[in-house]
Amino acid sequence: MSSNSPNGFGLDPVPGLSRLSPDSTYLAILNGKKSGQRFSLNKIRISIGRSDLPEINADVDLTECELGDPPMTSRRHAEIQWVNGQLQIIDLGSRNGTFVDGERLGSIDKDGNTKPVSLRIGSKIKLANLEMEITRHV
Repeated sequence: MSSNSPNGFGLDPVPGLSRLSPDSTYLAILNGKKSGQRFSLNKIRISIGRSDLPEINADVDLTECELGDPPMTSRRHAEIQWVNGQLQIIDLGSRNGTFVDGERLGSIDKDGNTKPVSLRIGSKIKLANLEMEITRHV
């Protein structure tokens, strides 16, 4: 059986946890003026940040989600990626950090990024002062 098949090795659900799937997994904003907005996580690599300059195009644009002025999220703040059927997040060297379930993402590598941290349904993510959660569309 191929590891890319829905029931393939490595993609079986962990008992008690919902299996993530790109076609039904979302990043939901939990606070601020865009609370409740959801962004689909259906691409292999999803950039998260502000698109307030013409040359910056974040897949998850947090420009309108900011809680104050000056903005606290970076233009290239973090990246979520699908790797072998799992969802991961890395911080791209942001000024105000990325947190998953209350823990700040670790040390920066030579490229200025943190090590990937695995996400699951219900993972709470904080980028600067914006709070988000990984959700599933049922």
